[in-house]
Order: sequence, then C-alpha cells, then structure tokens
Amino acid sequence: MSKPVIFAEILPNIKSMNLTLGLPSNNNPLSFNLGIYASKLTFEQKQPPQRASSISTLHLSNLIEATENPSITSTNDGLDIKLRLRTYVRKKPTRQTIGSDIIPPLTAKELGPLKSILCSWCKFPLVNSNAFIKVMDLPSEHWLELLDCWMCHQEDYQQALLGDVIAKEKIAMVGNTYILVHPSDILKPALDLEDGMSAVDPVDTPGPKLTSELWLTGLSRKWLKMCCSRCLASVGEGLYTIAAEDLEDNNESSTGCGSAPTLLAVKFNKYMTVVELSAPENRAKIVTHSFAPFVAANFLEAAKAHATYRFVIESNTYDLHPHNKVQPYLLVDFLSVQIWLFSWDTKILTNALEGDDGDNTTSWQNKFSPRVMMGQQGPGQVMWSDMKARDVLKILYIDCTIMRTEKEDRTSTQSSLIEQWEKDKSVEHFTYREEICLEILLMLRLSTSSLPPSQRKAMDGQFSVGFLDRVDF
Repeated sequence: MSKPVIFAEILPNIKSMNLTLGLPSNNNPLSFNLGIYASKLTFEQKQPPQRASSISTLHLSNLIEATENPSITSTNDGLDIKLRLRTYVRKKPTRQTIGSDIIPPLTAKELGPLKSILCSWCKFPLVNSNAFIKVMDLPSEHWLELLDCWMCHQEDYQQALLGDVIAKEKIAMVGNTYILVHPSDILKPALDLEDGMSAVDPVDTPGPKLTSELWLTGLSRKWLKMCCSRCLASVGEGLYTIAAEDLEDNNESSTGCGSAPTLLAVKFNKYMTVVELSAPENRAKIVTHSFAPFVAANFLEAAKAHATYRFVIESNTYDLHPHNKVQPYLLVDFLSVQIWLFSWDTKILTNALEGDDGDNTTSWQNKFSPRVMMGQQGPGQVMWSDMKARDVLKILYIDCTIMRTEKEDRTSTQSSLIEQWEKDKSVEHFTYREEICLEILLMLRLSTSSLPPSQRKAMDGQFSVGFLDRVDF
C-alpha cells in the first residue's frame, strides 16, 4: 500500500476535526476499511485473498467521539471526513482567551540569566559580557494608546509624547520581537549602520555622519537599521538623535548634519540574533528562534488591542531610502501581502510536505510536518507515528508583491485591492525587512501547498489559504 497523503484541521473551540485523506491516483477501484477509535484512526486497504492486508494507523492528538457516525464525503481530492472532538461534561474546561496565547518566545523570565547577545550569522558578541543586572518585560506594544485614553493632562508626560521607551544602563528591556539595550552596554566595535544609511566623515569624527535625506521630515530622532560590523548581517535598529540647531540647518540646506548623531538605544531583533544564557559550571547556553512566532505574536496583540483581523505586511526599503535607487538582490519594486487572520486557535496535522522517501533534509520543507518514520510495509504498520499537531494561525492572504518584470501584468483586481486596503483605517500595517517579508510569503505559499487543491482558495478565489506557526519548534 502506498503512503496516503493526509491533512487534518483541528478546531478546539467548536470541537471539530476535518480530515482529508488523499487516495492513490489510479484507475483501479479501491476498497478501504476505516476504523475510528477515540485516539486513533486506522486505514486498511482490502487485498486479494492471496495477499495480506496492509493497515496504516494515524494517532490523534485530540480524543474524538468514536461512538458518533462521522460524515464521509468522496471528492476529487480523496475522502473528506468530519469528526467531532470529545467533550468532557464532568469537568468544565478552562476558558481560553486570546490574551493568553500571545506570549512570544524569549520573555524576561526566560532571559533571566542573560549573559550576552550574539549575531545570528557569525556569533560575534554584540554587547558586553554579563552587562545586565536586570531583565524586564516592556509593556504592551500599544501602551501609548492606553496613556492617551487615560491621561487628562499630557504636558508632564514628555516620554509619552515622544513615543519611545528610554533604554536604561545595565537593564535589558524585552518586547515582543526585540530586546532594548542602552548604548553603554554595547560592545564598541560590534555595530554599524547598514549600507546606504550613513556617509563616512573624512575628518574621522567618532560616530557616523548621517545623510541629510534621512532628516528631511524634521524629526530629530529616527530608528535606523543596524548590522553586525564583522559580517554585515542585520541585527536590529538604533535610535539616533541630532541637535536641534543641526536639524534646522539641515532643513535649510542640502548638506549633511553638522555633528555626529547620538545613539540613544538599540533594538536587537530576537529573530536576527541569538542569546547566550548563563548556566552552571560556566557552560553558556545558546538560544535561538525563527521569526514566525514573533510575527504571530504581533498579529494577535494587534487584534486584541484594535479588534481588527486584517493586516498588511510590507517591506521598508523605500521608507528608509526614499532617494536611494539602488535595490538589493531581491528583484521587487514593492513587496506587500494582505492578510486576514481567519482563526487563531487552529491545529493542523499533515504529511503533505514530506518527500517521497520521507527524508527531512531541509527544515523549511517540513515546517508543518516533523520527520515520518516509515519502516517496512506490512500488517500492523504504524504510519505517521511521530507526526504531531502544530498550533497555527489560519490565514487568508493575497500576494500583492510587484515584481520588476510584472509591472505591466498587474490586474485591475489586484490594484483595486491594494488601493482599498491602503485607504481603510481599520487595517493594521506591519513593516518588516524585505527578506523577512519574502520569507513570510514563502512560508504561507508552502503551507498552502499542503492543503487539498479544493481547499486552497477562499472568498470566491480572491484569497489563498495558509498557516503560520504560533509557537516555535
């Protein structure tokens, strides 16, 4: 018996499991025995009398109601099976809220023994060793909005008007996606501004000379992208400020700023760096995470704060380089993805992303499917024995990326959707680095490929259906 392809979507809130079993594509009629048990499903293909039957077993992560007759429908994709999850009447389940599911990795509690922060590419230390005496969580990313609602008098709240949390020496402040560090805790030669954001001062003045184009808006403080000085990999952003007189002179002329800007704080992105934690016997522990759970945390927190489930992810290339015509290696003119957060508490179970031999050579190829142990064909074979359900966000998305070679190929529907969502104030916008936006898009497309063909589109075919990991594995 060839390996069936399976995709299961588990919806705990409505106590339902939708399972699609892909059958082998051949012209010969097939006969199966389906066994439904509380914690597993079995599939037995009937064989001629002279051959032994082959049984495949799928172990479930949630118990189902085995006594209820399932709804089984035959489609072009295979068999669609709707099952009901078991409900317990003796003990009322704990009520789940969206607020309890937005905790991203690397909280202040997890970073308690923080020893150092390293570049994720070359492992070069970016901060002084054992520089932090305290690690604390920052408030909600939307705390300024709460202050605006609560405060009657704002003249005494200069920091609220500024819109940034001031970094403190010897204290690491932890946000959803970043760690805020004071400049005095940074290893001096470790960081530099990324290419295109600074002009080298010929007089060898300490600190970079920022180009005048970055200050044309009249703001005296700006977050600018920073990289590791050793390998030039991106690591986060730095908050720079210039003197008021330099800002006035810059607005009146096209020359650069008169003096070197001052670095006030550094945001190290958690998914662009690795952290080194202190451990017994002086054995440091290196911890790293992918970007997916941090992006998911941003979605969920914004949904909770603004009661919106529509988002636009876009690259920030032109936001930071309005006069820079040199594009990076990505051949895009505008990278944008429209996202509708359809369900935040979905679990999925699939082997659709596995290769024909079950090999797990590339981690991103198996984002939604851990390694499958196949073994020998025969009676009692356990297939998918170690496949685990994954907590994901179910997402409807539209790829609005404009490639250089596709300028003339844009449809009127795509243009109208971009314009409509740009004007809608209820749509939340997230700006990430261009390569991060591309990876998010690739991950969504990969998850779409694990779905049965009939389930890959929604809303009259306008949106593609995909998934994004809620927690890191």
